[in-house]
Amino acid sequence: MPEPDQSPKRVDLSELSRHYDTTMWVVTGLWAAGVGGLLLYVTEHFDLWLALFGLLLTVGGMYFARSFRVLRRRVHKQMTTEVRNLHVSSSGFRQWDAFLVLSSALLALWTRLMVEHSPSCWPLWIVIGLVAAVVILWLWWSEHRRD
Repeated sequence: MPEPDQSPKRVDLSELSRHYDTTMWVVTGLWAAGVGGLLLYVTEHFDLWLALFGLLLTVGGMYFARSFRVLRRRVHKQMTTEVRNLHVSSSGFRQWDAFLVLSSALLALWTRLMVEHSPSCWPLWIVIGLVAAVVILWLWWSEHRRD
């Protein structure tokens, strides 16, 4: 019979939690690198549609990160408090907060790029950037408040 600390359910839940955490950071890391690469390309070869697409991809990255966190949280709800605490960061500035900073910086850079290259529409670019920022903040907050 397995020891209580190594019960099949605990091990399976721990593995599933690590799977979602690893998948989230691999996907979002590659996503952020892709968005950053697109930003560099569009900086050199400005195309308004690509800039808008990059802004949308930035919001999409936060959406995917949140969806992985939701799945991982469902796994954590099945764990004992003691085991859950082994899988969750301590309070303070967490990776999720760092991802918000990165996403916000990318949004600001996309918005700045559109304002610089199409200054006649600057109010529209600011509004689009602010709407995207509100969506990103909501996605972050809706998961952050559960920590």
